[in-house]
Amino acid sequence: MVAGYRLRLGTWRKPRSSGTSGRICPHGKNLQDLLDYKNQSLRTVEFEGLSLWACKDLPFTSITTLCFRHCSIPYLQFAGFSNLINLTLDDCKVCVQVLKISGNEMLNLSLTSIVRNYEYHGHSYKALKVEISAPKLTTFSYKNSEAFESLEINLPSLQRSEVHVPLPSTLQNPLPQGQYLKLLEKHKRDSYHNLSVLLQGLGNTRYLTLSCSTIMTMDVGPRMLPSPFHSLKSLVVEVYTPDYPVIPAKFDVGLSDNVTAYTLSRGVEHLVLHCDVLLHSCGTNILPSLLNFKDYPPYCDSLRTLELLGFLFYGQFPNLINLSLEHCTFHGLKEALKISGGEMLNLSISGLTYGLSLPEGRKVGISAPKLQSLSYSCSEAADFCEINLPSLQHSHVHVPPRRAPSYPKSSETYLKFVEEHNNSLRLWHTWGECFDPFAKFPNLINLTLDYCKFGRFKTLKISGAEMLNLIIKGINYWSTLLPQDSKVEISAQKLKSFSYTNSEAVDFSEIDLPSLQNSLVHVSGKYKESAYSNLFFLLKGLRNAQYLTLSCSTLMELENYHRV
Repeated sequence: MVAGYRLRLGTWRKPRSSGTSGRICPHGKNLQDLLDYKNQSLRTVEFEGLSLWACKDLPFTSITTLCFRHCSIPYLQFAGFSNLINLTLDDCKVCVQVLKISGNEMLNLSLTSIVRNYEYHGHSYKALKVEISAPKLTTFSYKNSEAFESLEINLPSLQRSEVHVPLPSTLQNPLPQGQYLKLLEKHKRDSYHNLSVLLQGLGNTRYLTLSCSTIMTMDVGPRMLPSPFHSLKSLVVEVYTPDYPVIPAKFDVGLSDNVTAYTLSRGVEHLVLHCDVLLHSCGTNILPSLLNFKDYPPYCDSLRTLELLGFLFYGQFPNLINLSLEHCTFHGLKEALKISGGEMLNLSISGLTYGLSLPEGRKVGISAPKLQSLSYSCSEAADFCEINLPSLQHSHVHVPPRRAPSYPKSSETYLKFVEEHNNSLRLWHTWGECFDPFAKFPNLINLTLDYCKFGRFKTLKISGAEMLNLIIKGINYWSTLLPQDSKVEISAQKLKSFSYTNSEAVDFSEIDLPSLQNSLVHVSGKYKESAYSNLFFLLKGLRNAQYLTLSCSTLMELENYHRV
């Protein structure tokens, strides 16, 4: 065998339920019958759907990665795996009363759906005890609903942790909402003790991910518990897919005062919220410098949404530096969505929608005197009622050009107008209008037009007194809406770099680029005979270029032009 050899043993059948779906033999197999402990080339071993008897004494020193999935393991000991680095236990039954996991070299540990096999004779019906000791462990993942009798954890080097305590599922046996709420409360009370002990053992972690169901369980305990997280830098709260259908619609899922005090009281730098997570009012001593909201579902009602916005936009986080809103839907807004931050440096907004908000609620106002970078990418048009960004240096805007906000003091603006599936970008202007969408950017330096379609105007002007770099990719017209004599004019006295990539002919009627140094032209496809002159006029407008790059297809089109 060669070094690094990988071995997988199992039934390769999807388990019907938790535990073993199929077994190689009814009485199990010893590990020494399946593995040769003298084989020093074996590194990774995976067991799936087997009944195994673990070996306590033989030294499997070469194995660094060990994975058990859907296995029944009566006796599980890891002392013989002295060089084990990665350990995964997924949907396994164990018969020991105390599950001991230790490894001086272990770096990554994942525990998912670990239960005690009460069917095994000779043992009492007590819950499982778990002891974990790994001085070098850096990554720990825990996804389990089974209530353990006790937990002992020693992880001094822990960096990243993920904790998910699932909710009781009633998908197979639906219950009335009242009965389910009672079941839910009992489940949370039963799970709270183990969860609190587990979190105490994760006090050294720097990056923590908690599921919404875990947050709900945490909220059952006594108020204002002292936080164990003395080194926490990042907190992520997200919804796991299996939990989504079983959370009652009127059951609030959120970071209450109790939970925020427990997780955030010593300050974090990075807070990420996925889906329907509601932050209640937090004290001003909780000062994350980065907030990230992702995928707020469209069924958030207005009260919860407005409460969510309240903590953010009314001074609760005065030290906020970075803010990201991704695919958020805001309902019931009666006035403009205002985003402000005295210390904010970076703002990213993408996929923003407004649901049932009133017309006045579809406006966006941004006021951040120190903001340096802005990224705004939304298919649903919004009116910008207020833009106060005196320190802005970099911006990336993806909206219909008419909706692009004005940044009069921007020193470097990168505009990207993109056409996506079912999201064609159109300009609603009258026939014969001479349209210059970039005149509002007097300090524009870099401009990119990426697969844009323009229409309903006779001449498109691209101008910029300070523009240095211009990239045009895939620009064309709405042919069914445009007169035959529509043109594009480019005027940039300081432009040094110009790149044009396109598959369709565009009529550049006027190009004024006296300072041009570098040019690239790439056209592809068969031009119509009447369109060859468009390519010629484009190249004529680049006559001041010192360095010119032409693609092979461009040269072929030029050759065809001379033949014509």
